Amino acid sequence: MLNTIVRSVLNFLYRFRKKRNGETKKILFLFPSSAVGDTIVETFFIREVKKLFPQAALDIFILKPSVALLQDNPHVNRIFTMPVNKYKKLLYLAISPLFLRPQHYDLLLDLPHSGYAPFRQILLYLIGASKTMSCNVQGYHFITYPLDWEECSQHITQAVYVKALQLLGAKGPFSIQYELYLPTSCQQKINDFWQRYGLEGKKVLLFNTEGSSRVKTLSNQRVAEIIKKIRARFPSYQILLLAYKKDFSELTGEVPVLYSSSLLVTAAAIQRADYVLTVDTGITHMADVYHKKMCVLFSQTVQDKFRPCVCDFWGSVTDTTVLVKDKKQVDSISDEDILSALEKNLPV
Repeated sequence: MLNTIVRSVLNFLYRFRKKRNGETKKILFLFPSSAVGDTIVETFFIREVKKLFPQAALDIFILKPSVALLQDNPHVNRIFTMPVNKYKKLLYLAISPLFLRPQHYDLLLDLPHSGYAPFRQILLYLIGASKTMSCNVQGYHFITYPLDWEECSQHITQAVYVKALQLLGAKGPFSIQYELYLPTSCQQKINDFWQRYGLEGKKVLLFNTEGSSRVKTLSNQRVAEIIKKIRARFPSYQILLLAYKKDFSELTGEVPVLYSSSLLVTAAAIQRADYVLTVDTGITHMADVYHKKMCVLFSQTVQDKFRPCVCDFWGSVTDTTVLVKDKKQVDSISDEDILSALEKNLPV
């Protein structure tokens, strides 16, 4: 009922809006629900949109933690940031038309976290772009490009972004290649780390154990057990443990630990590593940037209707990725399941 009322009101108001036509000179890409992994996936879409509209200034509206991933991206003109706290984010979104509408955008891209939510459509309308693209929206006259998609039908790059490019008039085939632009300082920090721990010339398996929730995170006990089994089965590999919030001081002397709060330093470490073993998190997409072979540990934290295709939809686009899934939590995945997965694609 509320959606019907909002649609009717916005369609009525749209009749009185002054229509603007002409060359696409300013574009806003709006994705306030995106996380780190989503942002990395979207870098390919940003590049392809810029190819389609090379003369246009492309602005981004994004969550604050993901800004570093786009800060040095040559395709991006300006970045608007939002706080992570959900209440502050809602407030920020509510006032955003005050500084976005005066920009007079020619094209507004609202992908993929859109839909029928009335608040969302009011926001899109108030931004006042000449043309607007939004997912799963029908019957709103101001939506120039209503993009219909079914989650989990195929990988998000094809299900959303390629379809969006085609609606905008781009001709394929498209290069599904993610991009990260690393400052020299981040690469130098990792080079120093490699030298400090004697990793030069060794085959390095980077092990990320921290996910976005408890069921997606390995306990320290399991981490120690898995490391012991990997070292015994694959003695030619040096394990490098990646850490953000967890304390692995009890493993001091066992394996080197890279404590990093910087996304780009983490990306530089992945670039140097030979293999990635990780729980389901944005690290998987960082590894895709550098075409790294990897093993991803999935937990059953998604809705039943999204299985078994969730791994294919949100997982790696690299065909050399092994997925270990269908467990209640990653801690319950057995050592043998992990070792068997590693044997499938671990470089000799």
